[in-house]
Amino acid sequence: MAPSKNIEVKGTVMFAQHAHIDLTSSTRRSPRLLELTAKPTPFYRYKINLQDEKLVIWVENQTTKLQWSTGQLNKCDYVTTMNTIHQFSIEDYVELFEDTLNCELSDTSSTQRSLSEIDNGALKLELSANIRFPRSTSVVKYVFVLAPVKVDRIDVLESKLLDQEEVTKQIKERNDAAPAFIQLKAEMKDDNSNLIWEEIDADDFVSDGEDGIVQFRRPGVYNIGGVVNTAACGREENFELLINGEIVQTYYPASLGQRYSSTTLCYIARLEEDDELTIAADCALYDTSHLSVMRLGS
Repeated sequence: MAPSKNIEVKGTVMFAQHAHIDLTSSTRRSPRLLELTAKPTPFYRYKINLQDEKLVIWVENQTTKLQWSTGQLNKCDYVTTMNTIHQFSIEDYVELFEDTLNCELSDTSSTQRSLSEIDNGALKLELSANIRFPRSTSVVKYVFVLAPVKVDRIDVLESKLLDQEEVTKQIKERNDAAPAFIQLKAEMKDDNSNLIWEEIDADDFVSDGEDGIVQFRRPGVYNIGGVVNTAACGREENFELLINGEIVQTYYPASLGQRYSSTTLCYIARLEEDDELTIAADCALYDTSHLSVMRLGS
């Protein structure tokens, strides 16, 4: 029989709210039972560790920083004749426990979890799941008792640091989900009179920095803006905004006797994946031109 793997999984979880024991009273030896209130259910950080076939489940209240642990458990400590699953390895049970902790907390979910306070400040963790067999469905339930863990000051500091890291990660994820936006510069034209926009390879846009094409990688409504700076143009000279090679806007720069002209772009349209944007100019360029593209909405 092959030895079990060493596994560690962790995450953050909420539990179904139960009547609970007040641990804030002056003496923890005689805690008092309270009725359910509308207080927000706290989040818990959890960790499941399997090493040398010994299972440890640890949880921490993210608000109070109190911690609890099962200590090392053998398989027989949590798997009984009532909840054993045929041909399940220890690793399979760990995966089942992780799925139960990560699932949506709803009445219709096929997996459920709850955490309640019991005597002497301990917690009772209950995990249940519907296991489907070829001709039936069975509900299996696993119960763990987690004893309080002494928390040192350094443990609290480490936990607060983890909280900050998680907040930073959430902010980054929100920023990553923000509307797609780019700003590009051009100082030259190619042989086809297209302004050569600088190279970019992003999730939503791509430009190779050579042919003047800005390609869209995601469909949506886009706001296209910018400023094209050209040398003084003749009356018949202009520059054009093209989508997939077709002219959608034409601009006639007005130099007003100056050596150069600055013309503002403004165009809003729905574009599809792989659509291409180019700007072609008859006039010579003057200094640096700018292009900004932003996807509107989510």
